[in-house]
Amino acid sequence: MNLHIGKYRITSDPMNVILSVSYEKQDKEGNPTGQIDYKPIGYFRDLEAACIRILNTEILTGHANTFEELKALIQQTKQMITAAIREASHASK
Repeated sequence: MNLHIGKYRITSDPMNVILSVSYEKQDKEGNPTGQIDYKPIGYFRDLEAACIRILNTEILTGHANTFEELKALIQQTKQMITAAIREASHASK
């Protein structure tokens, strides 16, 4: 499995579903190199648990100041997850 959801990537091995987040690599002086890589942020039993972590992370790190903004953030994140899963399922057929 190799699923891209915004800045996140979900992969799997025989035992886990692995959630990673993208970051820009830096050189030894700390300057951005322009190369994007991924670092793992969690290991999960299934795809659903990894997607819940994405939703929770987006809620906690989002900049929603009102209930309406929070509601919109949740809906946007759910749509992003659903679209990525749909696209991956169509690509595998």
